[in-house]
Amino acid sequence: MLNSVATILQEDPTVAFEVGGHTDNVGPEHSNWTLSEQRAKAVVEYLISKGIAAERLIPQGYGASRPIAESATDEGRWQNRRIEFSIRTKGEQS
Repeated sequence: MLNSVATILQEDPTVAFEVGGHTDNVGPEHSNWTLSEQRAKAVVEYLISKGIAAERLIPQGYGASRPIAESATDEGRWQNRRIEFSIRTKGEQS
């Protein structure tokens, strides 16, 4: 999937992405924020290694603040541990 994102970015230099890292709600809130930021930064570093300019990638950690599933189950927690991409066009404010 990350290679597909790299291809999109290589094909259209006007596109930039916010890379949003997310976690489940298990553990201390501060730890989840840190983990989500590290998750987003790891994806950004990978895309940079594929030749994408750093200024086109905006890492953002969200911790457990934006769940997409209930964290009461293993499946729900698994779904909440994710990366999401938000497309930004050149000059668009985040």
